[in-house]
Amino acid sequence: MGTDEVWLDELSCQSGDTFLANCSHSGWGVEDCHHGQDIGLVCNDRLNVRVAGGSSPFEGRVETYHSGAWGSVCDDGWDLNDAEVVCQQLGFGSALQAFNGSHFPAGSGFTMLSEVDCIGDETSLSFCLHPGWRSSSCLHSRDAGVQCEGVEI
Repeated sequence: MGTDEVWLDELSCQSGDTFLANCSHSGWGVEDCHHGQDIGLVCNDRLNVRVAGGSSPFEGRVETYHSGAWGSVCDDGWDLNDAEVVCQQLGFGSALQAFNGSHFPAGSGFTMLSEVDCIGDETSLSFCLHPGWRSSSCLHSRDAGVQCEGVEI
């Protein structure tokens, strides 16, 4: 069960919707539910990504899901190209900022990725260069973050 903000309610997706942001909903942050109504889903075996700890659904600490757990991304080499891939993967507008260090509240658990090196046109962080999963001793004070344009694509 979640503890953070509830960002989507009354979500209705059609078979052609490739991102949750493409599905109809009551509006970002417009909700009347509680965490007992949280849902989870597995879309495919590609890397899952989310942002957490931001003041809107379009910004926050970057987290990835791998082998049954969520974890953060280290800011080693983190730049706007990497942030762009995250924003596009989430179905948001362009990356406005790539944050290094503790701009957003620190994550917990594993640091899933470090030394991520994207060109900027990859469709997923999993297609960017990196040394492997959980291969970093990066501290959560160095979690990478993004701010995406607040436009649902």
